[in-house]
Amino acid sequence: MNSQFALFRIFFGAFLTWHFIALIPYGPELFSNEGIISDPALNPTYGIFPNHLYFWDTPMAVTVTLGVAILVSVSFTLGWARRTSAVVLWFIITALFHRNNLTSNPSLPYLGLILILTTLIPAGENFSLSRKNENWFMPRWIIPIASLLLALGYTFSGWTKLSSPSWVEGGAIAHILNNPLARPGFFRDLLLAMPDGILGLFTWGALLAELCYLPLFLNKKSRPWIWLALLGMHFGLILFIDFADLSVGMIMIHLFTFDPRWFQGKIPVRIAFDADCLMCNRFLAFLAREDEERLLTFEALPDDEEKTSMIVTREGRIFRRSSAVIVIFDSLGGHWKMLSLVARIIPRTIRDFLYDFVAKKRHHFGSTKSCMIPSAEVRQRIIKTLSTFMIALTLSSCAMIERPPGGKHLGTEIAAFREISGSKKSLLQNGDVVAFHMTKREAMAYLKKGKIQKLPYQLFDYGHLALVFESNGEKKLLQLAMKQAANIDDGLEYLDDKKWAIFRPTSDLDEERLAEFVSLALKKLSNPKKAYDYSGVLGVHNRTTTPDFPEDIPNEYTCVTLIQAALHYAGHPTDSIYRKGFLDIVTPGQLIESRMGKRSWAIRPRGNAAHQ
Repeated sequence: MNSQFALFRIFFGAFLTWHFIALIPYGPELFSNEGIISDPALNPTYGIFPNHLYFWDTPMAVTVTLGVAILVSVSFTLGWARRTSAVVLWFIITALFHRNNLTSNPSLPYLGLILILTTLIPAGENFSLSRKNENWFMPRWIIPIASLLLALGYTFSGWTKLSSPSWVEGGAIAHILNNPLARPGFFRDLLLAMPDGILGLFTWGALLAELCYLPLFLNKKSRPWIWLALLGMHFGLILFIDFADLSVGMIMIHLFTFDPRWFQGKIPVRIAFDADCLMCNRFLAFLAREDEERLLTFEALPDDEEKTSMIVTREGRIFRRSSAVIVIFDSLGGHWKMLSLVARIIPRTIRDFLYDFVAKKRHHFGSTKSCMIPSAEVRQRIIKTLSTFMIALTLSSCAMIERPPGGKHLGTEIAAFREISGSKKSLLQNGDVVAFHMTKREAMAYLKKGKIQKLPYQLFDYGHLALVFESNGEKKLLQLAMKQAANIDDGLEYLDDKKWAIFRPTSDLDEERLAEFVSLALKKLSNPKKAYDYSGVLGVHNRTTTPDFPEDIPNEYTCVTLIQAALHYAGHPTDSIYRKGFLDIVTPGQLIESRMGKRSWAIRPRGNAAHQ
C-alpha cells in the first residue's frame, strides 16, 4: 500500500498541476471581477465559505491564486510537505468554486475528499522528498470510507437521472454526442452512425451501472467489476467529450479506491540481473518489498553473460528489456499489474528505447563509494546457484582487500604469525594455523553446484582456517563451518587432498589454556544449528574474539574468529579486527597478516614451548 499511495500521489499531483496550468489563460474570465460573474454575490453559495476571492478578485489576484496552486501541486506531487499542500489545494479548489458556481462538476466533491483524506495519512511514504518513514502505514479506514462514499455518490447520481427524460428514454448519449463539447473524430462519428437503439442500450447500461454501484459494491465478488465498469465509462467519455476534467477527476477517485487484492500476481518469475550495478540491487530490494505473494526469485547474471538487460524467465519463456519489466510488474499484481497493462499499450520500440537509455546510464544513476548489502527480503529469495554467489560477492566486497588494522604485517617484526615454508604434515605443531586455499576456477566449480560454503575461496586468498591441537599425543584440527558444530574430529589426514599453508604464532602459547579453550568451545559450540556466527560472517557483529575467562567464550563463532579467540585465550592476542567486531567481515587473511596485540594477563608456559 506504501508504493500504491505514493504512485497515486504522483498521478494526482500531476493532474492538479496540469489542471491549474490549463486554467491560467481562462482564470480572469472565469473568476475575476472582470469576468462572467463580476459580482460574487450572484453565486447561490455566496458567504458560505471564507473566500479571499470575494474581496480580492482582480485578474491579477486570480492569476496569483492559480500560480500558487501550481506551485503547491508540484510540491504535492513530489511529496514535500504533502499534508500542508493538500490543505492549501483543498482551500483553493473550494474558493474557485464559490467564486463561480457555474464551474461545478460531479468530480469536484471527490477531489476535495481525496485532498482531505490525504491530510490524515502519515507522511514518509515512498517516492517523496520528505523524510522516509520505515514504519509508514495507510490507515485501514481511509480506503473503505472513500470507496463507500464513491458508491453512494454513483447510486445517488443514478437515482437523480431517473427524473431526466433523456436518460429514461435512452437518448442521453445521443444528446451528448451532438453537444458542442463533443470531441470530433472517428469514435464520435462511429457512434453517431449506429442505430438509435444501440445508443439507447448504452444510455440505459450507464444508468443501470450507476444505480447498481452501491449494492454491487457491498458484495466482494462483484465489487471489482462494477469499479472497473465505471472506470471504463470515464475513459470512454474522454474519447467522446472535449472536456477531460470531469472524467479525469473521477478516474482519480477510482485510482484512490483501488484494492490491490483484486489483481493478485499468480505466476512465479525468476530475475537475472547485473550484480555489480548498485541501481539494479536497489531495484531488486524494492521488488522484494513489493512482492507480497513471494513470487519473485533473484539470481545474478554470470560473468560470461552480456549485462545490458535483465533476463526474466516465466513459465519457460525468456523476456528481456522492457518486456522483462512488464512481466515483473505483472507478477507483482495489484497496482503494478495495472501499470503493466498500460505499459503494453506503448509501442515496444519506444519502451525498449527508454529501457536501453536507463540501462546504459545505470552505473551513473547508482554510483557510490559504499558497499551495497542486499536487504533481508532479497537474501531470502536468492537462488542457490552461481548467480547466488554473485550477490554474495556484492555483500562481501567491503572485505575483499583483507587488510588488517594498520596494514599487512606478515614478515615484519611485529607480525602475529610467520609463514612456514612447505605444506608438509610433519612440520605442523600444536597451535599452528592451517589456511586452506584453492584456485578461483576450482572455487567456481563448487559454486556452480550451489555450495555456498566455498564462496570465501572465490573472494579471498584463503577460504578457511583450522587450528592444530594436540590431544592425547595425536594432532587434530579444531574447525568450525556452516551447519556444523565446533569439532576436532579430523586428524592431519584431512589435509591429504587439499591445498593449505602453515602460519605459526610468533609467541609461545599456554598449552593448558589452549586445551581449556578447546574443551569449553566443544561444549558451548556443540549445536550445529547455532554454533556458526552468521551475523559475523555478514559483517554485522562478531562475537568477542578476546576471551580471558571461560564465561567470556560465546556460543557462536566463525571459522576465523574461533581460531583468533583460541589463540588469544592461550596467550597470543592479535590486532586483527575493526570496531570491536562491529561492521567488520573478519577474513582469514585479516587474521594471519595481522600484528601482535597486547596481552591482558601474564603468560605462564607449561611444559616445553611448542614454537621454536
